[in-house]
Amino acid sequence: MPEKTLRQVLDETMDWLSNLPEDEIRYHLPEQRYPRGVDFRWTIGGTEYTVVSHFNQNAGDDIFHKVQRLMESEAAP
Repeated sequence: MPEKTLRQVLDETMDWLSNLPEDEIRYHLPEQRYPRGVDFRWTIGGTEYTVVSHFNQNAGDDIFHKVQRLMESEAAP
């Protein structure tokens, strides 16, 4: 059996998640509400940029809903 690519695995996972109700997604992925380890450094043209991310622990929304809203607003006529 051929190995799956990362893209195939991600697509399959997203398909699986898209069929679950929100409470079940939160049950299976409890740590996804507050991402960790997303800080990074990037050097462009000799200048080093440091990105430090902060997440509001009391936010009423999560990344899934924020991305969904952004995508919907981009798709709106």
